[in-house]
Amino acid sequence: MLPKTIGVIQLAYEPEPVRKPITAHMTSYELLNEVAPYGFGALKLWMDAIPFEGMGEWCWQTYWGLEVCEDYDTFLDMERFWESIPDGMVIFLRPESPAWTWYQVNPCIVANGNSPQMALADYYAISMRLYELIGDHNVQVIFTDWEQDWISCHSDGEAQDFLVRIIEQRQEDVERARRDQWLSIGHRPKLEIYHAVVVNKYPNNAPDWPYPYLVDIIPTLKHRPDFIGLSYWLKGVDPVETLDWIRDTTGYPPYRIYIDELGANESSQVQRFNDYIPAFWGWGVRTVNIWLWRQTWCADPVKSNKGLWKQVQPCEGKVVFGEPTAGLGALLELMK
Repeated sequence: MLPKTIGVIQLAYEPEPVRKPITAHMTSYELLNEVAPYGFGALKLWMDAIPFEGMGEWCWQTYWGLEVCEDYDTFLDMERFWESIPDGMVIFLRPESPAWTWYQVNPCIVANGNSPQMALADYYAISMRLYELIGDHNVQVIFTDWEQDWISCHSDGEAQDFLVRIIEQRQEDVERARRDQWLSIGHRPKLEIYHAVVVNKYPNNAPDWPYPYLVDIIPTLKHRPDFIGLSYWLKGVDPVETLDWIRDTTGYPPYRIYIDELGANESSQVQRFNDYIPAFWGWGVRTVNIWLWRQTWCADPVKSNKGLWKQVQPCEGKVVFGEPTAGLGALLELMK
């Protein structure tokens, strides 16, 4: 079962409109050491499949079979990262993201299946390697993605077939790894490895969505994901109504549903967190991941200090952050 906690998300660069490094030279190990002392119980590593010169953080994926760059220093850092995870923490990990690749090309066009970003990582191999590294650690690792409803945005069914294929393959890989590890050591490992899908379209935020909702697809799967994550951005959408629909449609109990991304980019992060996190917890969701640990507002300097950290040097080369805002303290109060 997921812990009742707040998790934080961090990515390696600003997605739009210009891809600028915002946490260059902050490794996953450094990020973990910055986040953990505050008591956050989850961390989502947003590793995208687009490398940047001088940003080796993404290159650790080479070890899992995506031969894009060689960066052994980064891999060693990742090994140190895994060994440093506090007891009981949840790591949401995105080894690769077909959803993001599809969206970059066009939300409603099937991307080139030969693109390296579309390569399906070997979730079995990743899982078995993690069992080697931290199999005796009381940690949960959940393989996840980004807003997978976008993949369905194609009218001829090809996209839906692809979506079903990647979900079932990932889940089957994780289930096989869990079974093999248990048989290998003769007991249940302390490390728990799971797979989650992430939904972002639902009747009360996209009533005219012309494609199948991922939530409607989940009950038809042969290999159903361990968890369902909800990406929740829009204001004025009833969170309880959305969660009720997911539960009633899929049959998943609340403890198998979490908030993969509670977003805020058009209003104060903190106000949105205060408005929605208690409602999510009251419904039965246990883990809520917030966007974003170090938020940037390149287009609007006024918004730069509405997040958790003040921006000393916003969007000029590497973003420089200063002291935490009062919002971080308010967020910590929610976890008490």
